[in-house]
Amino acid sequence: MNAGFVRKRACFSFVLIVSLGMMFIVCGNSCAQSSKKVGQLNFLLPDDWPVEKRGGLVAPIPTEEYISIKFKEIEKEFQTIRGDLSEKFQGLESGLKNIEKGLSEEMEALRSKNEEEGLGRNLTDILSSIETLKGELDRLDRKMTKKIKDMQVKLEEINPEIEFIKENLDGLQTQIYRLDEKIDYFHED
Repeated sequence: MNAGFVRKRACFSFVLIVSLGMMFIVCGNSCAQSSKKVGQLNFLLPDDWPVEKRGGLVAPIPTEEYISIKFKEIEKEFQTIRGDLSEKFQGLESGLKNIEKGLSEEMEALRSKNEEEGLGRNLTDILSSIETLKGELDRLDRKMTKKIKDMQVKLEEINPEIEFIKENLDGLQTQIYRLDEKIDYFHED
């Protein structure tokens, strides 16, 4: 065999083994791991880490791709929450417009009634309408407060994952630089 080919293959194998080792170190016990069997190969990876065949080798996808997938999942979940919240606010705005329209109609009806019946009876109707409006606003306030609290809980659940991924990405970047230096060292020999 060609000595250059053997050296390149040995270097690639070394990089692959070190990369997998670092991946396991970074994930540690914080990731739910299971054994994935592909052909005769066993990989200890987080449950959602894909294993693919690339360039004739079966291996887990690169860490950068996995982190990118995780960020895309978080972004998708955030957009879903944002869309839900937007729909709720639109519903609230529509409800407030309906209440305002109904109140306007009631006020107009009260004015015309006032002209016919006098002021005393209309004050009672106005107070009743105000109490009804107050009850509707209190109900909408409770509903909106609950939705905001639900969103805060979801965001608090996502924040630790984002921080964990950022920390692991910083560590991986440092390790990749070290690996590049070691590969350059092997190529110099």
